[in-house]
Amino acid sequence: PQNESYKLETNQYFLETSSRLDDAVSELAHYSSLLLSNNNNKHHTSSSSSKSSSSSTTIECITNIEQSIIPLLKICSTAMKDAGKYFAPFSGTVNIHNRNDAERRRRLVLEEEERVQKIVVNEELNGGGGGGKKQKRVKRRRRKKRPALLMIDEFVERS
Repeated sequence: PQNESYKLETNQYFLETSSRLDDAVSELAHYSSLLLSNNNNKHHTSSSSSKSSSSSTTIECITNIEQSIIPLLKICSTAMKDAGKYFAPFSGTVNIHNRNDAERRRRLVLEEEERVQKIVVNEELNGGGGGGKKQKRVKRRRRKKRPALLMIDEFVERS
């Protein structure tokens, strides 16, 4: 019984780690896409050599993310999932993990929506008009995190 409990814990940890690696892949792909999009927009609007140098550095970083880091993380995620299945004390543990993961994701998304709503309400109570740099900072803080990033943050905090 104690061995089975340990196997289930290990199985669930491997599966959760695999899921967070998948989330990291998703986030890196998203950031890569945003960086590439921003870089293409900047490239068309300026011709200075220093901006060109920083553009090529950005493109090199994006290429490294897409061609090396993301594929490595996908491989690691699959390996972790396979290892987790190996430690499974009974069949169906992947379904247990998926259910727990979906519940955790829903809870974190709701908490994030509440956090953002509190910021908006506080901003309105404190006379959030005015504009300028301060308003841009407030808007940045109020921006919701994507669900994959919420899951990563929560996993890191717990681990």
